[in-house]
Amino acid sequence: MLAGFDGESKMSTAAKSFKAALAALVLVTAGGAGAVAVPAAAWAQPAAKPQVTPELRATFRKGIVDAGGPFMQELIDQFPKEYYAFETEMLEGFLAGTLTPELARRKGFEFSRGLTPRLYDGWQMAPDAEVLALGRLQLKTAREFAKQDKQLCAEFLEGSSGPATAGRGGPNTMALLNESNLAMVKLAKSGRVTKIKRPAVSEADLVRVATAFADGGGDPRWLIGVATGEFGGLDWAGRCDSALKWTETILGQDPALAARLLTTN
Repeated sequence: MLAGFDGESKMSTAAKSFKAALAALVLVTAGGAGAVAVPAAAWAQPAAKPQVTPELRATFRKGIVDAGGPFMQELIDQFPKEYYAFETEMLEGFLAGTLTPELARRKGFEFSRGLTPRLYDGWQMAPDAEVLALGRLQLKTAREFAKQDKQLCAEFLEGSSGPATAGRGGPNTMALLNESNLAMVKLAKSGRVTKIKRPAVSEADLVRVATAFADGGGDPRWLIGVATGEFGGLDWAGRCDSALKWTETILGQDPALAARLLTTN
């Protein structure tokens, strides 16, 4: 029934597709103005003697929190050393006149991507109810994206988004991303406190959910594509539909199994 499916290896990779919020940690505004909220006129005005002052840090941080909202503030609070290093790099580049808006977007994306493994670690230890709540929020978010842009929907659930992802969709795209992102970082924080240990997902579990996915209308090419990057001609609409079906299938399992699947790394 699942052509090209070879068992646990591909399904384990496909299960990662649900970790969508992390792939969307792109520090850009909806209008694509840049990853940091520095006054536009200042891009072409490097300081004669670059110096990162407390005042400049305060301005930068206010701008980035204004853009990212509670999500960005939570990320800063949880990873202060990492954020400080990122902030320093950005401001030094800005003062030296080498930080373009495009480079700022890329650096912001790389910063958030660098935190992904540590966020995963926390997520894997979080309570079932909280994991499932995030899953339902991400499904709700993806359904809204599907109304706006099928590629945005697919990238969100596949974990394949890049710096340009947030520029797709409608005017509420960044608000929706930030809501999901905030829930993600809070879940990671909760997991580092509760430290729940779950049994591993078995091959039988994976085959069961994959079969349910296919029986429910999910396209097996999508599972293969998530694992290999080759979607066999499946277009963005098809990828979005199957990503939604995969998420729905997981959430339709027994809660304990659903939580194990959602925290599979």
